[in-house]
Amino acid sequence: MKKDKKYYLGIALFVYSFLPYGFTFLILPFLPISNVEAVSVTTGLLISSEVSFLLSVALLGKPFIKLLKSKIKGSILRKKGDAPLKPVGKFRHRVGITMLMVASIVPYFVTEIALALGFVEKYGHTDLINLLIIGDVLFITSFFVLGGEFWARVNKLFVWPGKTEVPEEVE
Repeated sequence: MKKDKKYYLGIALFVYSFLPYGFTFLILPFLPISNVEAVSVTTGLLISSEVSFLLSVALLGKPFIKLLKSKIKGSILRKKGDAPLKPVGKFRHRVGITMLMVASIVPYFVTEIALALGFVEKYGHTDLINLLIIGDVLFITSFFVLGGEFWARVNKLFVWPGKTEVPEEVE
């Protein structure tokens, strides 16, 4: 693949094609605009995203699409034991566990307190829903921060260990 202006423009359009989705779902709900304006902005952004994706595919061509497919298939359909799991450092582990605990506890307690004190009727549901969504995103992100070794330990929780032998009583 020749790395000329066409290639770099195609890569830039490809990267841009994902940005409007992030803006639409992560930033737009927090902006103080009306529903009509939000729908208009979202429609424009998503149309531009699709157009830029199609243009990037046209500019980058078949080799890029084959490379992209192989990367996606390789990451999704990876066989167990292909690569050794890399251990994470102590600081990264602490950050990941903190994220996991904060995401598991804080949004739900804040929601319960807001419901008990009547803030929902006063201020609306949108802020609480956004808080819960942020908590879910933080929860999922914490697993990526904790790394593959942590994923393997969590996965072992859901694997049936089989029948264990119970020692008989000796009289």
